[in-house]
Amino acid sequence: MSNTSPPKIRVFTKGSGGPMAIGKNHASWFICHAKPYGMRAKRASFGLNYIKGPNSFLPPSPETGHLRFVVSDYMDVLQNELLPLRDKDGNSAIKVLAEKVDGNPIVEVLVPPAELLSACACCGKWESLGAPRFLRCSKCKARCYCSQDVCFIALDMVI
Repeated sequence: MSNTSPPKIRVFTKGSGGPMAIGKNHASWFICHAKPYGMRAKRASFGLNYIKGPNSFLPPSPETGHLRFVVSDYMDVLQNELLPLRDKDGNSAIKVLAEKVDGNPIVEVLVPPAELLSACACCGKWESLGAPRFLRCSKCKARCYCSQDVCFIALDMVI
């Protein structure tokens, strides 16, 4: 691990709502509460992507390097959930591309991967705004783990 601190989670607002973030858990994308919300400490607020077959898994954009995904129920998701999101500088979280998969549009994520909210690959716990960032897998660099002591030990027992 390096001595430099990881980038902070990019926070968005939508209207008068609380802080939200774009999150990724394995192949699934979510709009999440940036901090635990409500009596049940809810985190994932809304599922965003459409996964059906190998065409649903997209590599990063060859032009920009940005991550991409196929939007599910696209009219509602785009108009009500994704397009209204703005960060503190007024920037959008996504760009809708002209390309489609099975009739659903492809979205390019304008947030750098290091600023996305991540879920633990072992227990499913989400990162939280203001808390230390999760550790990334040194091999694949994609998976995150909430605790070296708990989840790394659990993985050793499973493998």
